[in-house]
Amino acid sequence: MDPMTGLADGREFFGWLEEHAEGEPVALALFDLDATSSPNDQLRAEEVEQLLTRLGTLMRGRCAVSEVAARIGGELFALGLLEDELEEVMIEVERIRLSFRAATEGATLTVGICDSESLRHSAEELTLFQAAEDALDKAKKQGPEGLVVFH
Repeated sequence: MDPMTGLADGREFFGWLEEHAEGEPVALALFDLDATSSPNDQLRAEEVEQLLTRLGTLMRGRCAVSEVAARIGGELFALGLLEDELEEVMIEVERIRLSFRAATEGATLTVGICDSESLRHSAEELTLFQAAEDALDKAKKQGPEGLVVFH
């Protein structure tokens, strides 16, 4: 468990992913906190900690018993959902992003999403995590609040 956020840590997250990634409909959203390290938006360590804790609270409140919310490291968070409707995943991601922005007076999140169905139809040989990470990298290139779904 991540002591700051109360979420699963990377080890627990990857264990969950390994357990659920085969055969079950799974969706993975990777969240990255925007603008905490650029020179113009430099936040104090305690402010960043408050943002991370708040995001942890919001994600924890979203997870069903069999799902996982994790802080993988630094400002990278993962939400693993047992969901086969990409539209539902998008709704959940947007709820978290809007709630986070409102609760933190404007802090934003960049998100990459992949679901097992899209991955199955892809010609690329990636794991669910790799595909979501690829989507997150592309979302970061869009700027703050970027959002990319792996297809």
